[in-house]
Amino acid sequence: MDVTAIDVRGLKAGYGSTTILHGVDLAVAEGEFIAILGSSGCGKTTFLRAIAGFQPVLAGTISLFGKDVTVLPPEKRGLAMVFQSYALWPHMTVEGNIGYGLRLRGDAKPQIKAKVQEMLALLSLEGLTDRKVTNLSGGQRQRVALGRALAVDPNLLLLDEPLSNLDAKVRLSLRYELKALQKKLGFAAIHVTHDREEAMTMADRIVLMDKGRIAQVGSPEEVYDRPVSAFVASFMGAENRIALTIHADSDVVRIAPDPGGAAVPCPGTDLRGAVTGYFRDDDVGLADPDADTDGALVLQGAVASRAYLGGLYRYSVACGESCYTATAPQMLEPGERVGLRLPLQKLHLFSSEHQSNQ
Repeated sequence: MDVTAIDVRGLKAGYGSTTILHGVDLAVAEGEFIAILGSSGCGKTTFLRAIAGFQPVLAGTISLFGKDVTVLPPEKRGLAMVFQSYALWPHMTVEGNIGYGLRLRGDAKPQIKAKVQEMLALLSLEGLTDRKVTNLSGGQRQRVALGRALAVDPNLLLLDEPLSNLDAKVRLSLRYELKALQKKLGFAAIHVTHDREEAMTMADRIVLMDKGRIAQVGSPEEVYDRPVSAFVASFMGAENRIALTIHADSDVVRIAPDPGGAAVPCPGTDLRGAVTGYFRDDDVGLADPDADTDGALVLQGAVASRAYLGGLYRYSVACGESCYTATAPQMLEPGERVGLRLPLQKLHLFSSEHQSNQ
C-alpha cells in the first residue's frame, strides 16, 4: 500500500485581496516524482510555496506523511527546497553550503564532514570542497544547492524551476541526474517548471495548472495523448486548430464551413455539431493536394514560409484565411501547392460551444 507523502485538500492561497489558488486538491505518494506544469501566473509557484510553508493558506489543509502542517513554519515541516536562484551563501565554501542545514540541526562535526563528502561524491563535486561558490559554474552551483537540500535526508524535496537559469546542455544533463538521484534515494519530489519537455522526461505524473486550478493530472502519456480540454491540448503542443462539423445524424465529420466538402467517418465520439480539432505540427502529413484522402481530412493550401530544424523542415501553410504549422522531412518551396493531411486519430476534438462559454 502506497504511503501518501503529501495530501492537499481544498487549498486556497493568495496575496492580499487576490486569490491565486482556488481550491486545489492533490495527493502525492511516497517516492513519486510530480511535475507542476503551467504558464507564468497560473499558481504553480504559489502552490509549492504553500506546501513549503512560505505562503499563508486562506483555506484548506496540507498534510505531510499524515501530519497536518497547514499552520506550521517551514522549518517544522521536514522537507527541503531547491530554488531557481540557488540561494547559496556567497561567503561560504562548497563544504560550508552543503553542511549548512546539518549545522543548524546541531549535528556533530565528524558527522557533518562525512555527510558532505557523501554529497560531493554523489553529485560529482569531488575536489571542490574548499572552493567559494562564487567561483563555480551555474551547473556546479545548482549541484551544491541540491547537495545542501539532500544532506538533511529529506523525505520530500520541493524544486522551484531549479534548472531554468542553466544553459541547454547543462540543463539536459541535470534533468537525468536529478531523476536518477530521486529514484536512488526514494524521496518524493514536486518539481515546478514551465518547460513541457522537462516535465515529460522527469515526472511520474504531470499536474497541469491553469488560473489557479488543476486542469489535468496524469502520466506524461495520458496528458499528452488524451488531454481533457482544449487548454490542455494546446499547452501540450497541439497549437494548430481547425473548425469542424460532426453531423447530428451520423458519425461523419467535415471541415467547417464547407457542407459539401469531403466527409470522413468519425467513430468513437459523442460530439455533434460544431467542434474544434487541435493537432500538433508533427501529426500532419504534407502530400500532393490532388491525391486520395485515404480516410484523412485534407486541407488545400500553399507553403507560406519554411525553416530548417536539422533533419526536418517546419512549414507555415496557408489554407484560405488560416495558417497551420507542419513539420516534414521533404523540402518544399514557398508558394508551392500542398495538401495538409490530418489523420482523424491525431485530432483532439472538443465542442466549440463549450469552449465559447469558458
